[in-house]
Amino acid sequence: TLFDEQGNLIDQSYLGRVDKFLNELVWMARVLRHGRENVSEGKVME
Repeated sequence: TLFDEQGNLIDQSYLGRVDKFLNELVWMARVLRHGRENVSEGKVME
């Protein structure tokens, strides 16, 4: 289990993993938003 009875994180190494995951998730969301705003469906990328 990751948490103790009080809900505290037992293994602090997960903080770094979660931080990296969330940073990558935010980056992907920004890339997708940029694509939706700047690339039309019929536009051919060169």
